[in-house]
Amino acid sequence: MYKVVNSCPLTIHQLEIICKIAEGKIYKDIGNNSTIKNTCISIMKKLNLPNMTSVVARCISMGWIW
Repeated sequence: MYKVVNSCPLTIHQLEIICKIAEGKIYKDIGNNSTIKNTCISIMKKLNLPNMTSVVARCISMGWIW
């Protein structure tokens, strides 16, 4: 689940991808799907984080996903 917060720099699509990763639904697709991989790279750059595990943790701690 996600919610749109004014301070969240991510798009709804990006939050949906992060939620699916957090739920373990698309993690294996990151290496196989260029769209998902590019979205993940974009998210990591936008949040200045080294990996998607850090992205998920940051989004949960900020209350953007739960």
